Amino acid sequence: MTIGKTRHKLMALSGDAFANEVEALMGVLSERVAQSRRLGLLDRQGVDVFVYREADHSVEVAIQCKGYERPFESDQVPALLDEIAKFAQKGPNVEEYWLTINRPITDRHDRDQVETALRGLMRSGKCQNARLLD
Repeated sequence: MTIGKTRHKLMALSGDAFANEVEALMGVLSERVAQSRRLGLLDRQGVDVFVYREADHSVEVAIQCKGYERPFESDQVPALLDEIAKFAQKGPNVEEYWLTINRPITDRHDRDQVETALRGLMRSGKCQNARLLD
């Protein structure tokens, strides 16, 4: 499948269907990918999909998936900031935290708010790197 077709498919998915597809795509790249149990501990900590360390099965990369049914707008920023804050408060310390969204954040102010919160995760020591993947 081409990149364009994959992007189009991801934009058509929302909620759990988007997280399922992220897990499937990541699973092509690594055998150490898993999806959090719905309403399980990691899910309640803000982790939908993760890459685990082979040695001890701890979380190495935490992925929060947000699949929206409509184009991204400013009214959606508070929910993203809440997800980042939930992970900061409850999530495990990880090497990487990825906030994965199926729609691009095109407004510079909206993007800056999200990226500032992600930098806060790194400054707090919760993760070494935090990325917005939209």
